[in-house]
Amino acid sequence: AFLCAVLGGFSADQAFAQNGIVQLDHVNGLGSGTTVLEVARCLRNRKLTVITNSLPVINTFAGAENINLICLGGMLRDSELSFIGHITERAVSEFRADKVIIGTRAINTEQGLTHGYLPETMTDRAIIDAGSKALAFDPSPSHAGHGYIVGHPEAKIVRLSEEHGVVMLPPDED
Repeated sequence: AFLCAVLGGFSADQAFAQNGIVQLDHVNGLGSGTTVLEVARCLRNRKLTVITNSLPVINTFAGAENINLICLGGMLRDSELSFIGHITERAVSEFRADKVIIGTRAINTEQGLTHGYLPETMTDRAIIDAGSKALAFDPSPSHAGHGYIVGHPEAKIVRLSEEHGVVMLPPDED
């Protein structure tokens, strides 16, 4: 299993080249959000299988000859143009992905992946459970920067793996 943080300062192309995140012929789960959409645009010419709940990601891959596209249905969340809810979660549970690339607004040190809308959080967690992971942080409208950790706005995520995260707190935080 592999988990890579794509944080501010690195383009998706740089991250893929440096970390080998996405490889040919792999099955890749892509969540929703603007960061994941940018990742999808970089993958359009690769030979891949993509599983997604994102309508913009679906549209990005529609008609691409090298992409085997699996679209997860469910309730359409208009504000995000993503499919969420029980139907989506059941559908994604039928698949396994070599890599999962997902965007999130925050990580809570006790509860993990968080978002302002519970049904989306639950769907994102189901997508994460589909396989190995790569994590991309979407900028939050309420918090500057990327990779916000609830309760520790100045903390920096310095290393992540599937099982562990290493966070560097500013000297004045204990």
